[in-house]
Amino acid sequence: MAADCENGPATQQICEQNCASLLQSECAAEYGALLQCAEGEEVTCGPAGFPTVAACADEQDAFIACLN
Repeated sequence: MAADCENGPATQQICEQNCASLLQSECAAEYGALLQCAEGEEVTCGPAGFPTVAACADEQDAFIACLN
């Protein structure tokens, strides 16, 4: 939420609901790995306006590949 990305969640409640849903999805393992990696790392806005964690590029790529 602190990064306030254009395409990020609009509210804390939506953010928490999205996280809970993703942890129950078919990509739960990839999402969990991304969350674990991102703990304590800086979240910024990527070129498309989505929250991103530069320190976790591999985990984020694996999560996105799973979603697609």
